[in-house]
Amino acid sequence: GNFQNNIQELINLRTLSIKGTRISGRMSDTFPVDLQNLVELTISDNPNFGGSIPASLGTMQRLETLDLSNNQFRNVIPPQLGDLPKLQFLVLSKNTLSGRIPGQLGNVRTLRVLDLEDNALTGVIPQSLQALDNLERLLLAGNGLDSLRVSDEVCALRGESLIEFVTDCPDRDNNNNIIGVVCPQPLCCTGCRSQ
Repeated sequence: GNFQNNIQELINLRTLSIKGTRISGRMSDTFPVDLQNLVELTISDNPNFGGSIPASLGTMQRLETLDLSNNQFRNVIPPQLGDLPKLQFLVLSKNTLSGRIPGQLGNVRTLRVLDLEDNALTGVIPQSLQALDNLERLLLAGNGLDSLRVSDEVCALRGESLIEFVTDCPDRDNNNNIIGVVCPQPLCCTGCRSQ
């Protein structure tokens, strides 16, 4: 049967970890509405599982860890994830997520790790991330971010708690113009990765 239907009755469940299994299909739009006591939700390394990340995850007020890495999630990152008041670890790397990084993520002041590497995200790095003064790791490489500059406000996090900030290395086009993400201060990014 569908594991999502089977666990809906486990209302006191605090940790759900499904890693490297053979589950397939997509995440239900209403999953996991009844699991309001979840502190950790890890569904990772399942190459046949994905769909859209449900906006209903934004109702999980106790959630501290959300790891949906290395699956087949697509479409946009729901802005409702910015409504998670206790979230510390948001790991959505190695999917095919597209669209922009939602500015609402700047509302999650408890966030320590934001890992969005290896997706198909575009647009600029939102200035709202400057509010994340507990952020230790900001991992954005492997996307199509079109900002030529990281804002000074986001770079200012390097002087606070941020110890790792990785973006794509600047590339050069045929006219020797820099394309990709470029950090304006040498100490802003801790590293970059060639695509």
